[in-house]
Formats: sequence, structure tokens, C-alpha cells
Amino acid sequence: MSDRVLLLEDDDDLATITDALVSGAGYEVVRASSVEDAIAVCESAEPNVALVDVQLPSRSGWDFVREAARWPDMRVVVYTVHHDEPETVERAARLKVDAVVGKSTDPMRIVDVIRSFDHGLLKNKAETP
Repeated sequence: MSDRVLLLEDDDDLATITDALVSGAGYEVVRASSVEDAIAVCESAEPNVALVDVQLPSRSGWDFVREAARWPDMRVVVYTVHHDEPETVERAARLKVDAVVGKSTDPMRIVDVIRSFDHGLLKNKAETP
């Protein structure tokens, strides 16, 4: 069950909205605004899913995605306005991201993706050959 979700987002307004949406769907949300904070959260709170903004002020969310390999059971979802750009899709595939969601798409898409992990609809990257 994806009961704990790490939300890595530096925009406080967007983080508040996304937190409300995901927690309203029954998930516990733990927020971080930097890669360093997100790593500390993973070490202490052991989230099941990481929802990662890739455009952060100091280190890129892609840096966190690379670090997330330390927690192979954690599902990683990149959410960005650049979700449909070939470079984003290629990088996500190369880094074995579980899903990419657009910030400009229906906000419930984030919850749908998290729920899909609970129901086994999206394969865990650790199970991929």
C-alpha cells in the first residue's frame, strides 16, 4: 500500500495544493523542498512513493531520482510541466522512473497514478527485467 508519499516541491503554493489533493485521497504526505530534505525524509519516514518536481532551485529533482535508487521499493513519480518533452521522457526511462505526470494535466492524475501502484496496475521498477 502506498500509504506514505514524499512530495518534493519547492513552490509552497503548489505543494499545499498537491498535499491537500493527495492527503484528501487518504495518503500521508511528507513534504520536502530540496533534494537534501527529501533524502532525509526517505531515511527517516520511509515513504512508499516519491512525487518529484524536477525544477528545483539548488539541486535538480533528477539528482533526487538518482539518489532514490537507494530505496528500491519506493516508487518514483516525476511531475513537471515538461512531461511530454522527449528529453524528459528519455531521462525518466533511463533513470527507471515509475511514472511521469504533467503538472498542467488533471490534478487527479497524480492520485490515479499513486492508486495504480496499490492495485498493481503499474509495474514496480524493481520487478522490471
